[in-house]
Amino acid sequence: MLVTYTNSKSIDDSSISTSTEWIGGFARGGGAADPNNRKLERSLSEWDIPQVFQVAYVWQLPFGKGRQFGSTWNPVLNAVLGGWQTSGSWRFDNGQPISLGLSGGTAPWSYSSDSPDQNGTLKVNPKSLWFTQGYFANANQVLYMPPQYTIGNASREEPNTRVPGTKNATLSLFKDFSLNKMREGSKLQFRAESFNALNHPQFGCIANTFNTGNFGDVACQANGPREIQLGLQLYF
Repeated sequence: MLVTYTNSKSIDDSSISTSTEWIGGFARGGGAADPNNRKLERSLSEWDIPQVFQVAYVWQLPFGKGRQFGSTWNPVLNAVLGGWQTSGSWRFDNGQPISLGLSGGTAPWSYSSDSPDQNGTLKVNPKSLWFTQGYFANANQVLYMPPQYTIGNASREEPNTRVPGTKNATLSLFKDFSLNKMREGSKLQFRAESFNALNHPQFGCIANTFNTGNFGDVACQANGPREIQLGLQLYF
């Protein structure tokens, strides 16, 4: 068994990826909020995930010939019930920070008009309300349209508001069948594997542009549904 826990914090002034890139220009109207004050870009990194807990293991089930239970089973029963192994990989994390946009803002030329004003911590609704009241609980109380020809003070990445984190398990069950009578050391392995084994949905595609009708909508499932695959592997 391998158990890992990571507690970290990543800060930068340009996460060079997708929606937060300002070098080359995908967010903040294609540039920095204030080209004369690059310090305003300093925030959490787009990929910051403060806590990650992971468990991986392989376990030989104690049933069958040469194991704790069933060592006297006949060959047929042992072939069906004995010699099984299971493995798994579990991951839990907090999710990445959210980057806010703005529709309808007016900033000075070469400045960004893509950030709202913010005067408090943006909070997330309980999961049961995401599809009826939206992802954000208090957006109308803490987010505002900046006055014309000014720039919003919202951080490039929200320091306290994140997309839903990962809760995922990949599980497998496998068994080796000896083929020594055909070739010494050879075996046939049967495997059953399940990805997102508990079928836990991780939602995403959160509408993050303030002053639009769909702000806060949760529009997609970020992970895939449960997948199961069966396979045979020959060792010779």
